[in-house]
Amino acid sequence: MRGDAIVFVNSDSLLKNYDYYNELLKDLQAHEDSVDMLLKSRSKSLEAEFSAYQSKAASIIVTGK
Repeated sequence: MRGDAIVFVNSDSLLKNYDYYNELLKDLQAHEDSVDMLLKSRSKSLEAEFSAYQSKAASIIVTGK
């Protein structure tokens, strides 16, 4: 034998118990929540703006101005 060995590593346990990984995961999830809130806010703003344009267009068509 040459001293070579086969090593098995349970990556799930390694990642679960690796503090740096857990910290990065927590930071990433916080960033994801922040971006999600930002996108929802922008979406709501665009929907309100679109609705205002629709109302304005409807009043222009009705009044002819």
